[in-house]
Amino acid sequence: MKKSLAVLVSGLGCVVFIYLWNSFTPSKHEPVAEERSVTSVSKPRPKIQVNPGDQQERALAILPTVEVIEGETPQEVADNYLKKHRETFNIQPFHAPRSEVFQSPIGSKVRYTFTQSGLPIIGMEIQIRMDSNLVVEKVTNNYRPLKKVDLESLDSLSQETMREIAESNQYEEDLGGAKREYNRVLVPVSGSDTPEVAFVAPVKERLPGNRTRPVQLLLRASDGQVLKKSFSRAEF
Repeated sequence: MKKSLAVLVSGLGCVVFIYLWNSFTPSKHEPVAEERSVTSVSKPRPKIQVNPGDQQERALAILPTVEVIEGETPQEVADNYLKKHRETFNIQPFHAPRSEVFQSPIGSKVRYTFTQSGLPIIGMEIQIRMDSNLVVEKVTNNYRPLKKVDLESLDSLSQETMREIAESNQYEEDLGGAKREYNRVLVPVSGSDTPEVAFVAPVKERLPGNRTRPVQLLLRASDGQVLKKSFSRAEF
């Protein structure tokens, strides 16, 4: 009897031991965390491809991040900014700036265009934007340091010849109530650092159905060739 009891107790002890052993010993199919842990590898972030042309445009368009310039009005601030950065823009001494001021409750913009000897230069401008506190936030620069044009020795067609060219083909002169002089301007030419002298001719373009629409032609002064046709309002 005692022997049977001892065997029973011994058997129960073995069962308890096996149970506890299985509880704390990992099975072959379920390894412990240390055995199945994998060293984490951070994936490199993909690089953003930037078009070099875009970088160049941004570099031209946005010169300062934020710059505080002395002045009590948008005009004063812009004039002082242009004076401070004149060498940065490489503004030539024979190019005279003229300005327009645009104001709103959230900020201001001063737009500079340039002239040589009183002749407007088409397409060259610097715009200075500032917030409501007159802090310069963004500057757009389309200025080019073009060479000076010798206007005295320039061969140019007469006003009458220009009118004949303007009235030829699909155009007719837009007199606006009176015959007027065509204004002269300077036009930058792609691939050249010397601008062309041109006449601004406000004309009417003939359309089908006996209709017309006002356009503005830039006629090269030397031969009357049409350099540009614009449908916008006259600016010169």
